[in-house]
Amino acid sequence: MLQDTIEFEAEVRAADDLNRWLAEAVATAGLDRGVADDLKLCLHEIVSNIILHGQGSDRRIQVDLQLSGDTATATIIDRCHAFDPTARPLADKIRNLETAQIGGFGITLVRTIAETVHYTRVGGANVLTLTCRRR
Repeated sequence: MLQDTIEFEAEVRAADDLNRWLAEAVATAGLDRGVADDLKLCLHEIVSNIILHGQGSDRRIQVDLQLSGDTATATIIDRCHAFDPTARPLADKIRNLETAQIGGFGITLVRTIAETVHYTRVGGANVLTLTCRRR
């Protein structure tokens, strides 16, 4: 099992650092390719949402990973205003592009791809833990 942590400023340019760190961790752990792809997609969606929509004076994001073979667990911690993505309704299926609602699809994607998604607010921090496993 591999455990690792990265912390970075909630800025778009941090995506490159996150990508490099994640690629190295996935390779070191020998994580299943499908699980790695699911994890990357989920992490990018959650981190992007924090970067673009998170408000607060402390704009740092921490990601803790636990990787082993066919399972990946990531805990994303930020100190922005409270936001529970698990409390949001899943986005409706698009039936017509002209009447489709904008937004909400990323959260639906994460909640669909990850096996589990758990949110809690601890000491002024949003703590979102998601687990991806081989399907």
